[in-house]
Amino acid sequence: MTVGDIFLILSFLLTVLSILLIRTGKNIRFAKKLLVGVFILLTIDVLLLTYYFLSSDFRYFYVYSYSSHELPLVYKFSAVWAGQEGTYLLWAWIISISIFVLRRGISRKRYRDVITITTVVNAFFIFLTVLMSPYKTIYEIEPSLPGTFIPPDGRGLNPLLQDPWMAIHPPIIFIGYALVTITFAGSLLYLWTNDSRYEVIGRSWAKGSWLFLTLGIAVGGYWSYKVLGWGGFWAWDPVETSSLIPWLTLTAYLHGSYQFRTKQALRLYTPSVGIITFILVVYATFITRSGLWQSVHAFSETTTGLFLAGFLIFGLVMLVFSVYYHDRHYKMEEDESQDHERTILFITVVILSILAFISFWGLTFPLISQAVRNQQIAVDPEFFNLWSYPFVLILLGVLGFCFAFNKRNIKLLIQISLIFTILTLVLLFITPGKDYMLVEPDKSFFVKSSGLTRAFASLSLLSLVPPVIYALIGIGFAIRRDLKKLSNPKNSLRIWGKHIIHISIIFILAGAVVSTSFEREQVVTFEIEEQGIIKMVDEIGIKLYRFDVHQDRQGFWKQAVFVGIYSGGTKLSEGVAVFRDSPYGTVTDVYIDRGISKDIYVIFQGVVQNPSNPSEILIPLKIKIIPWVMPLWVGIFLMASGMICTLIDDLRLKRKREKMRRMKIESRI
Repeated sequence: MTVGDIFLILSFLLTVLSILLIRTGKNIRFAKKLLVGVFILLTIDVLLLTYYFLSSDFRYFYVYSYSSHELPLVYKFSAVWAGQEGTYLLWAWIISISIFVLRRGISRKRYRDVITITTVVNAFFIFLTVLMSPYKTIYEIEPSLPGTFIPPDGRGLNPLLQDPWMAIHPPIIFIGYALVTITFAGSLLYLWTNDSRYEVIGRSWAKGSWLFLTLGIAVGGYWSYKVLGWGGFWAWDPVETSSLIPWLTLTAYLHGSYQFRTKQALRLYTPSVGIITFILVVYATFITRSGLWQSVHAFSETTTGLFLAGFLIFGLVMLVFSVYYHDRHYKMEEDESQDHERTILFITVVILSILAFISFWGLTFPLISQAVRNQQIAVDPEFFNLWSYPFVLILLGVLGFCFAFNKRNIKLLIQISLIFTILTLVLLFITPGKDYMLVEPDKSFFVKSSGLTRAFASLSLLSLVPPVIYALIGIGFAIRRDLKKLSNPKNSLRIWGKHIIHISIIFILAGAVVSTSFEREQVVTFEIEEQGIIKMVDEIGIKLYRFDVHQDRQGFWKQAVFVGIYSGGTKLSEGVAVFRDSPYGTVTDVYIDRGISKDIYVIFQGVVQNPSNPSEILIPLKIKIIPWVMPLWVGIFLMASGMICTLIDDLRLKRKREKMRRMKIESRI
């Protein structure tokens, strides 16, 4: 047993002991010290594993599997969380940090309760870390090896993971996963006690979780666009989709929590969605680590898959029991008065939940089909796009109506809404070309679908335009109204944060739909003798400067093409696209000429023989012209910025409340 394993086991034992002490209500101060001890032990474990990577200590199998002497220093650091073992440790460590922050309120009962549930969850992930252990030595894996043997080098890190964006992606996503544990605890405790103060704790941490889940999904999408070499940022891959589902339910939770605290509504639904969000986070982890789903992001099957499945079942049982218990013991006293704003927010929560279910069903149905009928079914990406589309239109309409809503102009607003609804319905049937169809007719999903589904898939993307305009008009009215009401500039952060987040949704939707539906692709082939010649792809000129091929020190071949991008005889940019071998297979490094209105994507996947003259080689370049990608990235930046503004304002209000509380205490003295 290694030092790292000893620290892991100690942290697990201290976690269990702290749970017992907190629940009995005895030695709370000692329990608080134990929680600090768990945080310190896990921190030492993380630092120890990082040291092993930085020092290239290949006696440890995890280090040997994901590092090498030639691996750049920054990627030796990020390799700490490159495998399952490291990600479990990272997850447990981040949860321990959140508990470390919460421990200050341990003297208050509701904080003790939240800490207890969060610590139980952390004990589970520490257990998984002990089970997988990143500290296993090569001698444990292969007992026949002599104790003096040290591998001269490691296997290295997959080249696809040697990217700055992938280096930061796992910590970001696991911070989001860890923070939602507090929301889970607060939601459970509200259902058990009917004490809304637990919901307040869960909601405050949910915003931070939402921010990091947003950034994690965005960073993963940008990495896919930049590194994987297929020209897209979202493919409805199982791991991608599984990360989106809890984001959607957490968004529904945040909208529901607004009604919870201001309208006394959705008092059962909101905490239930908070619990479901955590269950879906565990489900996403199960998808990544069970080996049942094929994904470029997934790990191979491991022993932890069974434990994750058991934890999922436990979470579902807790959800059902908690809802039943709350319904049985606490009378729901929701405000039943008619309120337009309440109705609109309720519709928003329902639509977000439906969108989450569509993704969940598309992800889960193939597994159900295989288990029940022993039949493998692949769900095409078009399934998610097609069935989500009508609810996205409704969501945009609700967004515009909600922001423009004013009791004094309700009749005018309804009339305007009807006009935009009619425009949307009319444009559904105006299809200038196949690019404007919801699903193009040459897609396999379209071909094998029923007649009714084909008719639905043939509707027009032009129908997106009126809801987008309507939503922007609604937000514009809301901004104007809020600016008039704004008396204290300190309150502007919250207001602007709310508006920026909702504006960003329009940027993201418009960028995603236009870039994926209207991209153009063409293969341009150069002969070696055609270096210096410009060939046209629509209005874009591609010039091959030179072709280079060489072998590195490890014996792997690397082919590179140096190209220039021209428009109207003027050079826009120049760069290099690479195709190379690696221990993990071939790697495609694309060249991207980024612009405000479009990106030009150059993919090179190696030279080929000339079919008409096998002695000659050809250089095929796949050129993709992808419009409106920049608005998508801008939208993501705005979305994160808006939530940061909201969190800063929450912190300001919290400090203000604490200051007032201290002043009241001092006045009594």
